[in-house]
Amino acid sequence: MDTEEHTITTDDKVDYPPRNFWKASVRREGDFIVKDYGRNPFLARQWGRFCIRREMAALKKLEGVEGIPSFQKMPTRYALKMKAVPGAPLAKLDKQRLDQKFFERLSTLFEQIHSRGVAHGDAHQRNILVHGDRPYLIDFSTSYLKGTVPVADSYLFDCFKLLDLEQIYKIKKAAFVEEQPPKMFLLYRVIKGLKSMKRALKTTGLILAVLCLILIAAPVPFSLIAGGVLVFAGEAVRIWSAGHLIRNNELTTSGPYAYLRDPLYLGRLLLLTGFCVMGWGYTWILLIIGLGVFFLNYMPRKHQKEMARLENIFGNEYTEYAAYTRSLLPRLKPYPAARKRRWRFDLFWNENKEQYLLLGVVILTLIMVGRYYFSQ
Repeated sequence: MDTEEHTITTDDKVDYPPRNFWKASVRREGDFIVKDYGRNPFLARQWGRFCIRREMAALKKLEGVEGIPSFQKMPTRYALKMKAVPGAPLAKLDKQRLDQKFFERLSTLFEQIHSRGVAHGDAHQRNILVHGDRPYLIDFSTSYLKGTVPVADSYLFDCFKLLDLEQIYKIKKAAFVEEQPPKMFLLYRVIKGLKSMKRALKTTGLILAVLCLILIAAPVPFSLIAGGVLVFAGEAVRIWSAGHLIRNNELTTSGPYAYLRDPLYLGRLLLLTGFCVMGWGYTWILLIIGLGVFFLNYMPRKHQKEMARLENIFGNEYTEYAAYTRSLLPRLKPYPAARKRRWRFDLFWNENKEQYLLLGVVILTLIMVGRYYFSQ
């Protein structure tokens, strides 16, 4: 399994500036990595001091474990120096290229750190590096060390271990292995349940909005034609986009993504506007509400989350792409470094599952047309 090496160049250069003011900056010094909170705001520095000491204690406990950076020293109260380890972040790799040997070594690595009384607790795919078929684990700043909280120590340590096991399960599931997920502790299940409830409420709200649209619609020939053009354009943009979008494994810059960052969102906006225009009558009220939700809540929330996630995964590649392209307004000239790739049915059907929305769009369009004919 070949992977690119995760290298950092230029001594004393800040190679990984903090994603926000709570995060440390990371730089290379020869064969060592330095995490530094020294330039953060006051409160963030104090938090960083706690994190640095926590990571130092974890690395000392794990001294000699292959796949873990070795602690060197604390240059300041807010900085930690450790031996650099090779590898590319798992988040940047194609999970299908991982083999069984990698998972065996990853499981063994977690077993070793657990046996030393350390549970990582935050082993997301940016904190797991891959070099060849060997995993490396970094960033123990929020780990749990056995003996930290005497009263409920065993329970807390087991909870953090379960978080580690769940990450292994998620990575295996993304690759090829079908397994039963670990049974998580109560608080975790409650939080997951609340998130599921939130998603259910959003789905219920969408269904109610569609039903309301159908009930108050009073379409006329002009509205069916004008709205139908917008609906057709919106779904066409989404179909085009869904045949190009490869999630997480590479930065998609082909097809419509060469001209704008968020073609799927543009398609959704056109669908929203198109169906409200088709409905005519009092559906303009739904259009105003829908546009308000879209621009004041949906897009800001998605932008903040998605741009931070993609920048974390793809770094400067995404920063340059985002600087050239706009979110919803296409540029006339494509992104200079755009990939040349054909539309792929497997991405449309299997990866992005756009066929379900397409079916819903066709059904709702037929309903709107039916509302006009049966009202005559």
